[in-house]
Amino acid sequence: MAGPSDAFKKLSMCIDNPDFVTPKVGTFKYCIDPNGVIKKINQENQLNEEIGEVNKTIEESKRKGLWGSSTHLLEYKVEEEELVQYKCRAEKIDSRFQCAGPGERFLIGIRPDEYYLGKGLKKIEDEKWEMAIKDFNIEIKSSKSKDAYYQRAYAKFMLKDYLGTIKDTSIILKVDRKNIKALNLRSMAKYEAKDHKGAMQDLNTLIILIEKLSEDRKVALNIEEINPLFNKFYFRRALSKSEIGDKIGATKDFDV
Repeated sequence: MAGPSDAFKKLSMCIDNPDFVTPKVGTFKYCIDPNGVIKKINQENQLNEEIGEVNKTIEESKRKGLWGSSTHLLEYKVEEEELVQYKCRAEKIDSRFQCAGPGERFLIGIRPDEYYLGKGLKKIEDEKWEMAIKDFNIEIKSSKSKDAYYQRAYAKFMLKDYLGTIKDTSIILKVDRKNIKALNLRSMAKYEAKDHKGAMQDLNTLIILIEKLSEDRKVALNIEEINPLFNKFYFRRALSKSEIGDKIGATKDFDV
């Protein structure tokens, strides 16, 4: 059985990574659990209510004055990255409530910024590279996120799709030519793809940029270690120089 700590953990995850937020103002957050139940979080980050279940019709009755009540049928759906509510006035026919006329469609929630980037990053942590790429594809299509391009390039590198890595990092570098992490990853991919001159060109630029940084900035970059050679820039340049026959240049870099 789920205990209080499990419930708190799920609430915290919903607060930090909601599936949907109120359009424009973002007042409420919504999370959908694996059973399709929609939870609503208010602006004080408190669980407000469970408003319904995806693709399940529910009845909503409201008292009208002293002598009667009105009933509506509600249904929540996820359509094209939106959480929507369909609502119609209902009447009882053969002991069952049915819509008495056309219903209305209300937009309840939209995906928060970089929603699929966050989902992809979780899959990166679990080394689910192909699944992560699918999330980054969606994020890139909707937001052109530079971070999503980099993370997709990283996942492709781990799958040994070096040409794909080069393509994604090159897109980043077109708009941010001094992006150290993209240069670093592209130089690794070019080396693996046997483009040693290209790897050297990236490493030349990379070394110049790195040498201008303070130690704090270098730490802040937090360049992931794909393997023990990932951040040994001179050593890697020496390897590429060796591959093209520049023994003197390689020796100088090996000595750094």
